[in-house]
Amino acid sequence: MSAVDVVRPVTFGGEHDPLTIARERRIAVEWGGASAATFPVQLAIRAKDRAGLLAEITAVISAAGSNIRNLESRPDRLNARIEASLEIADRRQLESILANIRKISGVQGVERVYQPSGD
Repeated sequence: MSAVDVVRPVTFGGEHDPLTIARERRIAVEWGGASAATFPVQLAIRAKDRAGLLAEITAVISAAGSNIRNLESRPDRLNARIEASLEIADRRQLESILANIRKISGVQGVERVYQPSGD
């Protein structure tokens, strides 16, 4: 831009509103609100180790419509430490999964594990 260029501010509303002029130049768009975007979430679960525990946890996750990317269980004396990596669609889905895992017999705790971003 040279010293003689004049810049006009863009204002919205009124007769010079860029949203109301040149209607023939408008392009129809559609937002991706219905897309199947998912977000990776890590969970750490502590529970009393018993037969069928993993089956109940995976049933809760599956019933919520989430995909399990990775599931790892390690014994810790009489307890189990389970780490799950899930694909979550939204906060409501995550809250439902957390609440229903807490209802499983023997579960002592479940929490989301926040991973620092590598940016």
